[in-house]
Amino acid sequence: MQHVSGEPLAVAWPKMPETSKQAVVRELAGYVEQMRQLVPPKPGFVGAISIETGYDHRFGGDRFGPFDSIEDFHAYILRHNSLDAWKEETDIVHVHSNANVYATKFTHSDLIPSNIIVKNGKIAAIID
Repeated sequence: MQHVSGEPLAVAWPKMPETSKQAVVRELAGYVEQMRQLVPPKPGFVGAISIETGYDHRFGGDRFGPFDSIEDFHAYILRHNSLDAWKEETDIVHVHSNANVYATKFTHSDLIPSNIIVKNGKIAAIID
């Protein structure tokens, strides 16, 4: 953060006019779309771009994987239980029943306003 001038979006947002907020949201959507267009290091791979363990705060803040396939990742998420063990969780069953439609995409696992630096109403950097 010391190398990029600007301030975190979390600080700037309350002071920004509505038109600037809308512009930043559109700009951020464009950056997310650019990230999703990047080619994974290996087809189906789930983990860090460095082919190492991944991080996602939704999994308790611990590093996980890496996984050579989406199926291996789903087995980890399901705690290596069959979908029958999750029948009371209809959303989980639905998502994992359609696992063959997934493709791995590059993403930022901690894309929050404090990790977006803005300057003059534009995104100057996405950090962390």
